[in-house]
Amino acid sequence: MKTFHIVAGILVSALSVQAETDCQVGANYCGWYLSDHLGWSTTPMKNDIQSIFHVSVDDQHAKNYMYHCNAVRQASPTTSCSGNCQGPIAHCVRAAPTVSSA
Repeated sequence: MKTFHIVAGILVSALSVQAETDCQVGANYCGWYLSDHLGWSTTPMKNDIQSIFHVSVDDQHAKNYMYHCNAVRQASPTTSCSGNCQGPIAHCVRAAPTVSSA
């Protein structure tokens, strides 16, 4: 029975690694696209944000950063889109400035 659990654990680990799809080198991606469409884990994304920007973020915030694909399975965070990273060509959408009525 122990052998079954070990083999099952190895298969699950192998499947999660294989589920990750390559990014196109040189392209920019929203974190949500890397996670939701290409199957990337948000844990490395959060670790990279912590390392580069010295801030801790949760999964949702990591998904709203823009990333630059450096290699087929490596992308570096470039900027926080403050919850407004959109695609299909990844870009940050900034809120329109408010106009005050005088």
